[in-house]
Amino acid sequence: GDMPKDGDPRAPSSGTEVKVDARTSVANSGSVSVLGKAEGAWKVLKSIEVGLHPSGMTKSGDGQYVFVANACSDTISVIHVASGMVVETIACRPEARLPFGSGTNAIAVSPRDNVIYAANGTNNCIAVIALGKRYSGAAEPPDKCEVIGLMPTGWYPGAIAVAGDTLCVANIKGHGSLALQKPGEKAPRPREKGRNSHDHLGSVSLIPLPGKEKLAEYTKSVNENNRLAYSLAGLEKPRADARPRVVPERHGEPSVIEHVIYVIKENRTYDQVFGDMKEGNGDPNLVLFGEDVTPNQHALARQYTLFDNFYCSGVLSADGHQWCNEAYCVDYLERAFGKFVRSYPYEGSDPLAFAPTGFLWDNALARKKSFANYGEFVRTKFSKPAAKWSEFYDQYKSGKSTITMEITPNIDSLKPYTRAGYPGFEMRVPDVVRAKIFIDDLKKAEAAGTFPNLTYLFLPCDHTSGTRPDAPTPQAMVADNDLALGQVVEAVSKSKFWPKTAIFIVEDDPQNGFDHVDSHRTVALVISPYTKRKHVDSTCYNQTGMVKTMELMLGLPPMNQLDLSATPMSNCFAAKADLTPYVCVPNRIPLDQMNPPLKSLKGTAKAMAEASMKLDLSEADLEEEDGFNRILWHAVHGDKPYPEKFVNPKE
Repeated sequence: GDMPKDGDPRAPSSGTEVKVDARTSVANSGSVSVLGKAEGAWKVLKSIEVGLHPSGMTKSGDGQYVFVANACSDTISVIHVASGMVVETIACRPEARLPFGSGTNAIAVSPRDNVIYAANGTNNCIAVIALGKRYSGAAEPPDKCEVIGLMPTGWYPGAIAVAGDTLCVANIKGHGSLALQKPGEKAPRPREKGRNSHDHLGSVSLIPLPGKEKLAEYTKSVNENNRLAYSLAGLEKPRADARPRVVPERHGEPSVIEHVIYVIKENRTYDQVFGDMKEGNGDPNLVLFGEDVTPNQHALARQYTLFDNFYCSGVLSADGHQWCNEAYCVDYLERAFGKFVRSYPYEGSDPLAFAPTGFLWDNALARKKSFANYGEFVRTKFSKPAAKWSEFYDQYKSGKSTITMEITPNIDSLKPYTRAGYPGFEMRVPDVVRAKIFIDDLKKAEAAGTFPNLTYLFLPCDHTSGTRPDAPTPQAMVADNDLALGQVVEAVSKSKFWPKTAIFIVEDDPQNGFDHVDSHRTVALVISPYTKRKHVDSTCYNQTGMVKTMELMLGLPPMNQLDLSATPMSNCFAAKADLTPYVCVPNRIPLDQMNPPLKSLKGTAKAMAEASMKLDLSEADLEEEDGFNRILWHAVHGDKPYPEKFVNPKE
């Protein structure tokens, strides 16, 4: 997009100011620059406004028009070269009624066939578009360009070209990290080293250009893959006579739930925490932080519902927080997995990384719902920059604060709703400190008689600081996270708001962890008076479905095609409430169990501690994830062999 002008709302993207929407703080300008030589130098002669995130461009056969794919608008802008004007905008979604979410990011024109081929990255398909009268030599072309069919591809098509009678499609993620290489075949890593959730094995699809009947078959396949019929049913208007339910059947229908608390934690797979639970599909050999470390999460899973088939939609914090907050990941991020060369926007620092439809809180605020943010998308500054973990823990125990925290939201639209004094991703502050801030506010809310409809609560310390000597052990940090969660749930369940409250708890990503089913499988909990007790729900859910469930409860519409098509977490709820409060389980691991000093260590333990000291934990995921997981494994299991083959799903 064009550079901001005086008075334009703006925000930095990797050091460059970009225009943003004043309400959502998301980038809201897309343009094509016309370059030419003037006075012996290349200059921008003209800027042409197109859709959002223009990411692919080609010309017509006669050179009179330029077609531009706009990934954050799901459209193609058609520019008349001579006038420099956009003369047509082509909608590329599989069905006109669908909301945002196709990710139209690349384009090829076949003048011979009078069609445009557009890569819909998020739909995993190619949209086949008949050229309109203005550009077509066909006998009976449509008045305007229109989608006439869809062709299935690999995962996230991102580049296309026509070669004779064949369409060549480069799929950015291709087969994904599930792809199995044959012995001797070149692959991201040797078979004996296991597989890694970051090893996306891209692909090229060579597709013979289809005739009318074959295109109809392809279109049916794409629509079935993307659950089109289910999605369109989800757009039906709310019924005036619908009775309140826990999870309404349609968006906008009433719910018995008025308050949703969304707890986002950091980086665990299912087996790392719940692998020891016999009630679910776990592998006890892969447990890092079992019941001795996480007694509250185990108690909550047993007393309420255990989810053993819930998945992170992303793989790391840069996309994990976007999936949690938007139920979507934009083209800008999907193309960044080779290397994050501009930004790593887990904390809301890059407006180009966000969907134009905004965040879950924008959805709520636009429908007059109240919102409070505790720690999401903020940066933290201490009055004592060199303060250590032990100092914050001593403050917590004594109740006396000498170190203050300055909290600054990374996006302006969050400022009115963000709790001052509640830290973001900062491993030096124990999660019990965060829990106390929230619980103190909850008591004030009870006295006032009001509590937000949507509350975000960030509890990141299960990320841990590895085995660095000035930090608690990984077990102690996860125990701190677990205790804080238990304290929060107990406080809410004993409050006056409990009868109409639901708490959703999820990890933002699996941190390249190991799991015997799939490395994206993670820990998720749903706690409310209506959650089924002593229940196991093995329905296949993911983060988009969790967002959809919250939307349904709060009477919000879907934000995009992915939360529209997602499966809501309805199966874990009962029609009748059980108001029995939860009782927090005391921690079994001392929260101040510190890693030993470097001088007392030798061998592998010393090497791991030295590696931990080199980790950059000032922000999420700056450390090398595979090495970090090996540090955690050794901290818990010593010299027991690392589970290489479970770094990604089993065959």
